[in-house]
Amino acid sequence: MYNNFYKLRKKPFENTPDPEFLYLSQNHREILASLLYGVHEGKGFISIVGDVGTGKTTLIKSFIDKVNESFIVFHIVNSKANFEEILLYIAHKLDIDTEEKTLFELTEILRISLEELDDNNMHVVLVFDEAHHLSDDSLEDIRLLSNLETKKKKLIQIVFVGQNELHQTLQKTTQRHLKQRIVLNRVLEPLNKEETFHYIQHRLNVSGSKSNPFKKKALVKIWKESNGIPRIINHICDNALLIGFAIQS
Repeated sequence: MYNNFYKLRKKPFENTPDPEFLYLSQNHREILASLLYGVHEGKGFISIVGDVGTGKTTLIKSFIDKVNESFIVFHIVNSKANFEEILLYIAHKLDIDTEEKTLFELTEILRISLEELDDNNMHVVLVFDEAHHLSDDSLEDIRLLSNLETKKKKLIQIVFVGQNELHQTLQKTTQRHLKQRIVLNRVLEPLNKEETFHYIQHRLNVSGSKSNPFKKKALVKIWKESNGIPRIINHICDNALLIGFAIQS
């Protein structure tokens, strides 16, 4: 609606994971580097937590784009899936025939397939998004899934990505066995003031803006009101541009 008024080729503050608008703060970069290192070095379980709207989906999409081609990444968003459903999903993705297979047979066939991939220097990574919704039973199932291994290495690497509640869940006594297996545990923080300014300018630049319609006082206000959370920054900026357009029209 306001693109022509601000001379923009596209809306700059949509809350969609458009890779063209990718902005990685220092914290994002450090976590992405840790994630890539953990996966490439076969570290096993990795946990990434962050508040709502801090950019977890953006981070995972960046990881999938950058990870070595020898890794097959399965991005699982169904936090209600049980052990058998996860096995069936992986098997389907790897073109494994699962018809009339018992759970034991399916597990064994999958193990053999993963060993063959490993022999060919190919590796599977499971990324569980919205992992804070996983039940205790599901987490235990996933822990058992990590038992698919050779004498030297894990055949599946697992990444948990979720809100801060995930960290609390992993502190439970019932999850102590899983917690012990998490080698890398990282926290995604909101943007600081300078990063917020750069984030806004970056999105405007990508949209084709030749100037920044936000004054310094407005930028500071946006940072304070949003607490540096990108999703909220987008909401505030989008509404501000719409109101500015409406007033001047």
